Amino acid sequence: MLSFAIFSMLVVNTASRGLGVLAVAAVFLLVVATTTRTIPEDREGLPILLALVVVFVIIYGSLWYGLVFPGVRSVTMVPLPFAILMPGIVIAVILIAGSVTGFVNSSRRSWSMALILVLYVFWVGWASIYALETPDIDVLELHQSAGNVLTKGLNPYVYAGVELRQPWTEAYPQWEAGYAYPPTTMVPYALASAYLGDARWVSVIAIALAVLMIARSHVDRTPGARGIDLLIALALAIQHGNLFVFSNGWTEPLALPFLVLAIGSWARNSTVSSISLGLLISTKQYFVMAFPLLLGWRDAGRWRRLVIVVVSGLVVSVPLILWDVRGFVDSAIIPILQLGPRADSSNLYGLGIEVPRWIAIGIPIAAGFGFGRFANGPSGFAASLGSVFGLQFLLGFAAFANYWLLVGALALLTVWAENDRAIPRVHESLVGARDEVPPLLWDS
Repeated sequence: MLSFAIFSMLVVNTASRGLGVLAVAAVFLLVVATTTRTIPEDREGLPILLALVVVFVIIYGSLWYGLVFPGVRSVTMVPLPFAILMPGIVIAVILIAGSVTGFVNSSRRSWSMALILVLYVFWVGWASIYALETPDIDVLELHQSAGNVLTKGLNPYVYAGVELRQPWTEAYPQWEAGYAYPPTTMVPYALASAYLGDARWVSVIAIALAVLMIARSHVDRTPGARGIDLLIALALAIQHGNLFVFSNGWTEPLALPFLVLAIGSWARNSTVSSISLGLLISTKQYFVMAFPLLLGWRDAGRWRRLVIVVVSGLVVSVPLILWDVRGFVDSAIIPILQLGPRADSSNLYGLGIEVPRWIAIGIPIAAGFGFGRFANGPSGFAASLGSVFGLQFLLGFAAFANYWLLVGALALLTVWAENDRAIPRVHESLVGARDEVPPLLWDS
């Protein structure tokens, strides 16, 4: 998972694949920082803090690399709007320094910093939509077309077709279908396109919501724990790859609030966690690779969790699928099954290494069952899910910054869940139960 986390940060934050040395070094730093168990009791949060500092170094190191070396293609496909991202650097410096010194760890100041992070996400989202040139990409036209036909009472899976751009015409040579994503994704992006003026606001709102949920989750924890939560939220908010993902209208950000809720509620409310996982899996087709992990997970609630996941996903999907089953299959299922390779992928195929399809599918499935047998707890689930997706993307025919954004987010959520375990609560001395699970913001 650590290796995938580093690679995802590099892919999301720079188009270069030539930072392998930095990646390897960062992996070792993360291993040391997140597995050390010999730190004195009063400094248990230090490994997590070190891990997050390494993440920041990767994010802004790759940004600096792209600015200094013009041969490295900017992730935005346009001249890098450094002025847009500069507030994020300032916020990062303030938050890291404030967390180390304890300045931002009070409840009131942590609320203020959480709101600043949310405002920064909206700032970057606004800039990606209105300040940058709109990219010539079929995904944006697909959202817009879906909004147009849905508000007229027509089925987007039948009538929301677009002209594919290169190189997707090579990957989908016979593609003549309608909207390509599941109903859970189609509805918010289509409605945002129709009523908010741009579908990309869904992605902006989703990441802002995930950032707020992380930053204000552990309401009764020590000030140090609040600082760690803020740093994790910061790492998600300030990566400049968000500008690229927002600009292109990619839909992975929609999954992030569901992920945060699922992992945060894992040990507290299994029903809420399972429903969130069902909604998550229903947002994009490749999320079905989470099922081997859920099937292999060794705990008493495995089958109940699986039933709730399946039912919740079907409840939000089936009504629109039944509107025109053939249209949905032709648009959202068959094209995925016929997906061809993309030479510009950020994975092994993009490096010229073609993995047989049966291996590319079989290894993540086997890994899911394997991780389920040995991992435990919310941090173990987040790390396992991130590793399964990382293997799927690394070995598959297509993987881009939006795919790896999800893996990077799961790495951060692994640290977030570990923070839940590692640092004692404020009232620990009163209740005397170190292992008791403290409430989150949405539990209060």
